[in-house]
Amino acid sequence: MFLANQLEIMAHLDRVPQACLLLRNLLAYAGRAEEAVVPAAMRTAGALVSPGGTAAAFLDRLRLRYKVLDAAAVIGEAAEREFPEQSFGLLVAEARLLGSPGAAEAVKRYAEAGGHVLVLPADSSQQDTLARLLGRPVRVEPHEAYHLAADYSHDAVRGFSPVDLFGFDKVFLSPRDVVNRPLASDQLEVPGMADVCVSIEGTAWKDYFVNGYTSEYSRLALVEINRRNARRPGAFLVGERIGAGSILCSQLLTDLDSDKAQRLYTRLLANLGSAFDDRLLESEKDDGAWAVEAVMALPCPPYVDYEAMKTYYTDPEYSLNNLGEGLYGWMQKKERRSEDGKMRIAHAANEPWFLSCFVQVPEGAESYRKGYMRIRSETPYDIYLNGEFVPEPELELVLKSGLNRLIAIVHGNGGNMDFGMVFLHEHGSYMKDLEYRMTLDEVEPK
Repeated sequence: MFLANQLEIMAHLDRVPQACLLLRNLLAYAGRAEEAVVPAAMRTAGALVSPGGTAAAFLDRLRLRYKVLDAAAVIGEAAEREFPEQSFGLLVAEARLLGSPGAAEAVKRYAEAGGHVLVLPADSSQQDTLARLLGRPVRVEPHEAYHLAADYSHDAVRGFSPVDLFGFDKVFLSPRDVVNRPLASDQLEVPGMADVCVSIEGTAWKDYFVNGYTSEYSRLALVEINRRNARRPGAFLVGERIGAGSILCSQLLTDLDSDKAQRLYTRLLANLGSAFDDRLLESEKDDGAWAVEAVMALPCPPYVDYEAMKTYYTDPEYSLNNLGEGLYGWMQKKERRSEDGKMRIAHAANEPWFLSCFVQVPEGAESYRKGYMRIRSETPYDIYLNGEFVPEPELELVLKSGLNRLIAIVHGNGGNMDFGMVFLHEHGSYMKDLEYRMTLDEVEPK
């Protein structure tokens, strides 16, 4: 068992009773860990997937520890013995690969002998294959779902976040540079199996956020129309105990571009006893974790006075309201990527872009903090801090205690533009205590 503690317990142990109580409880919790009922050790999963295919790439993205199998090997093992000892705790299978003669039956025997099986999304052409696997009729029908609800009485979905079960990220008037993604595209109808994850129907979210029907006159009407015409919720994750094991069929999309899909499957696979090569205790946080989290961005088109726009954004009292609306229009939110800390401005053209962020330095003994920035950019840029031009930010800059106004002017390169900023102390370590805000709620916008 690994228990990480960031509480300053030991420093107050001799004079704060609550510190003693916390330490006692932590030690008691760690001591009881060996007494708890621990599931079978996490083992390498078996994966019946096509090497180099989409499903294999998705499992690789999750860093799942698995071994690729083929249908012939699974069928042969099932024919030779009745699985007295399971080779794998979990078998992950593409539905289409179960269509080989005898494959579905072999996987079913694997589950009956005590194994756990997760079947990845199927389409209507694999209905008969799933029927052979589950021993009952199966229907796979088109049903696009952006919003799901999990039945948390099932251990398989323990820890599923309601946020990850909501596919609408780009909502009306949102400045975020994101897209709305469906969580599933086909539903399952399997009589007698438990519906572990179902769709939420009868809402107007898709009309608002995907179809763009946001005119004031139509919003209430759309709410009523969707309520009256709500279709029956579809099932997108179904499961059942089979013999000594279980089979779980998932229709959740294995979308490589969706962080939510990756988090859902990581949680699902972990609940089923899988192991991951996440290097959690071996890795060290880098720019991806400590770079400026996000900025508000706006281009300066040719018909706008660049000098006037620069004067506006570099004003020492510059502010932005909580809607992201300034003198020159609605600003867009650009968020850093976790892998490298950079923010992407797509289709930047050859126009200058104004990026703004409010940097909060904790109030403390020091009125000013010296340091420098690491700026990752392949295009020209200018940095302004609290209304003053910083000529060499990668050598020296000074933050004041409290609120700081950071403005970066980045000149477009005609295509996609990546830009990242990292604040560092004089000795080179990350400034980990900074807070980044996009707007100032308490200040009237200029």
